[in-house]
Amino acid sequence: SVQLEGAVCVCAYEQVRDQMERERLKLQAARPYSMEVLSQVRDYRVMVGLQYLIRLGRAAGIRSRLAPVLSFPLGSNVVTLAELTRMYETLVSGVSYREGHRGKAAMGREENTSREFENGLSIIDRIETPDGEILYARNPAVRQVVDPDTAPAVSHILQNVVSYGTGRYAGKHVRLHSEDPKKEAELEALDLPVPLLGKTGTANQFRNAAFVGYVPVPANDKDAVMALPGGYTIGAYVGYDKNRPMKSGNTHITGSVGALPIWSDLADAVLEKERAGERFDPVDLSFGGLGLQYPDTNQLFVPVDPKQGGAVLQGRGGRHARIAPDFPVILTYGIVGAGGRFDPARFFKPFWQNEQAVSGKQ
Repeated sequence: SVQLEGAVCVCAYEQVRDQMERERLKLQAARPYSMEVLSQVRDYRVMVGLQYLIRLGRAAGIRSRLAPVLSFPLGSNVVTLAELTRMYETLVSGVSYREGHRGKAAMGREENTSREFENGLSIIDRIETPDGEILYARNPAVRQVVDPDTAPAVSHILQNVVSYGTGRYAGKHVRLHSEDPKKEAELEALDLPVPLLGKTGTANQFRNAAFVGYVPVPANDKDAVMALPGGYTIGAYVGYDKNRPMKSGNTHITGSVGALPIWSDLADAVLEKERAGERFDPVDLSFGGLGLQYPDTNQLFVPVDPKQGGAVLQGRGGRHARIAPDFPVILTYGIVGAGGRFDPARFFKPFWQNEQAVSGKQ
């Protein structure tokens, strides 16, 4: 048979040519702006992805302007610390809050449509008259944004940041404490790290730095475990008012150096407020340590190599559990096959489907 360049036969070339002609005619007959055409245009697919990120940000509580630019993932859009903290709350809990309220003050008042009310942000819980009549009561509406499978997976990524990444300072310094001197001495001797979640951030030229994270709370008064429900989202930010670089000579301030120590002090204060150290028995802690309990979504903890960017260690399998083991793993979903090989499952779905699922149950 005749071959082109000694590699491709003429019949194969003719098949490719004929197929390309069929595709060209099919494309030519289609409407220029139909999804059949646009879905094959790379720039269009990128723009759709950027617009999805913007809508997801809005659903998670961000109100600042977000531009659909390619540098979006690098932090080119400016948001407030409050917005960033609310977004992390949504990533961990899966829900965002919108203000709903009841009482006379909620009827026909224009100020109740302000951003603070819209976003569920409020420092006032309730307003009552001397005779007990409720004029205003905070009643935030819950909106499911992140599905129940994705939220634990993202949360565990943030936990790994504290355990193995740039958030290690918090893992080394945030501890349980007690007002009882004897118990405080026992907790100090155990020196157990508290399971925490978070991520550092540093702007170009070290102009500002931040750490945003989540502090779990005791799951109950019986078991020595922490849980995500009822926890606290905290954001810490450092920077000059005039936005000048935070560096001098060879010294520069990053998120882990500038913001994380402040965040860790706040985390200590939150644990003290929750009396976490008082609620655990040091004997139980000495045997089992202090773990973070995730909701049971049929997840697997799969061993990974932290020196290879968290790549899955094939042949090591994975196990179903609610508390992560004390070696590098990632919480994910899939099937463990023959020889311990892990085959991941796709579990992503658009955030608006989560809202529909919740509204359908109500």
